Amino acid sequence: MGCAPSVLDLGPVEAPPGAAPPREAPCAPACVGGRACIDGQCTPHWLALRTDELLDPAPRVGHYAVWTGRELLVWGGRDPASPDPSRLYGDGYRFDPRSGRLRAMSSVEAPSPRFQEGASTAVWTGREMIVWGGHGSSGGVSDGFAYLPEGDRWRPLGADPSLRRASSVVFTGSELLFFGGPLEAFPGLRFVLGTGLWLGVRSAPRQGPRQGQTAVWTGDQVLLWGGTDADGRLLAEGWRYDPRRDSWAPLATANTPDPRTDHQAVWTGEEMVLFGGRGARGELLAAPAAYVPLEDRWRTVEVLGAPSPRVSHMAVWTARGMVVWGGSDGRNTLADGAVYDPWSDRWIPLAEAPAREARRDARAVWTGTEVLIVAGTTEGPGRPSWLLRYQP
Repeated sequence: MGCAPSVLDLGPVEAPPGAAPPREAPCAPACVGGRACIDGQCTPHWLALRTDELLDPAPRVGHYAVWTGRELLVWGGRDPASPDPSRLYGDGYRFDPRSGRLRAMSSVEAPSPRFQEGASTAVWTGREMIVWGGHGSSGGVSDGFAYLPEGDRWRPLGADPSLRRASSVVFTGSELLFFGGPLEAFPGLRFVLGTGLWLGVRSAPRQGPRQGQTAVWTGDQVLLWGGTDADGRLLAEGWRYDPRRDSWAPLATANTPDPRTDHQAVWTGEEMVLFGGRGARGELLAAPAAYVPLEDRWRTVEVLGAPSPRVSHMAVWTARGMVVWGGSDGRNTLADGAVYDPWSDRWIPLAEAPAREARRDARAVWTGTEVLIVAGTTEGPGRPSWLLRYQP
């Protein structure tokens, strides 16, 4: 029995030279894009969503994106081709990868048009997508909204006490934790979803304002790394925050990674893995590194086979590895990447994407079977497809 093609079938994909002939073994999940099913495995393949057959969302960067377990939800952003920073979007879309269906989200009581610099600060609570803060047409916005896919409706959550234009945001299961951002002191804020109550975060010695840091949630604490201070100096330090005790502790200082900003970080279930970013002299970095919280130590990560130095890339954890793809090397927009396997400490190149699909400043989510890469921008004429699908 072969693989059922996706409704967005781009035609068959030939097996690599020298590969064994296809066997009649089912692939689970079914292969997208009409790919070959060889020995019960789908051959890796890229598939672009042909929005001309459905809707045609405007190109965008700075958008908010989450995976619900069934759909990709995307809201807002700005026009990357416009010199006018107020060319913002106040629309959203929901994409079901099983059916290939793209639908518009309700705009009733929706957030005002906005975008978010750096990583997406939207979170999925298990029931709703939360969109908070960002940049509006007149500067920073401080309000939040919740979107319920089941009823296709928005509800306002109020405003936070201070602007959080470039915050890191994590969801603990009951609270939203906000960290960093220009003009704010570093410690952060806590918002209790069930009550709408705002709580402060206790400060720790030697902490100051910062932005451009990454934050990951481990299940019981937040790990933050890097960024810049109030004077624009890069920071080679990290912190761990325990919301149950409202307490901070510095990360280990031995074998620390290069100071950086504009990097990406993922949580593997055991480690925080960093990749890419911009260094102290403005140079672009690859410089992967891993932090093990149970042992409070930094682990060296193999660099052989890693993607080239870059910023504006995407990184997402798939339960089998960290996928790094796209971005910019300072001159060109990239269409390459690799998967990092932390158990074997090795990098595996991704199947090559079409050159026209190179992009930076995209958002990415893992569905459990494939990576969805949405929007972003590139240099040169034309524009990349609104959505790329990659099944490793």
